[in-house]
Amino acid sequence: MVTGTLPFEIEGSFKALGYSKVINDTYSTAIWKADEKNLRAASELWKKQYCVVLCVNDNVFSTPDDSSLKPNHFCTLKSQVAIGTNVKCRVWQWGLSKKEPEDGVNQFLNLKKDTFIKHYFGHVAAGDV
Repeated sequence: MVTGTLPFEIEGSFKALGYSKVINDTYSTAIWKADEKNLRAASELWKKQYCVVLCVNDNVFSTPDDSSLKPNHFCTLKSQVAIGTNVKCRVWQWGLSKKEPEDGVNQFLNLKKDTFIKHYFGHVAAGDV
């Protein structure tokens, strides 16, 4: 049997850890994907020192040109998200041999904005701010 973690379980874990403010802003169906505005909100929360977990499809790391109909992977945001023509940020992921995507000596995600957004399903964030 294959199991995984769902966004509400991450939300519950943050609450169980005692965070006073937990935000679950995920979209978990093929119809409702998150958008650039949602990603900007995740970045703003990270800048406010929240712990931010991005809900994605792992195609974003392995086959970014493929489509993604549902989320199946989480990664922790480790930097502000630069959003322009490309989406650039550092992330940490568990369950894979490479915990952070690599681009030369820097470890970060750098994909065309539309490519990233088609694999992005929102975020769960926790803080005491």
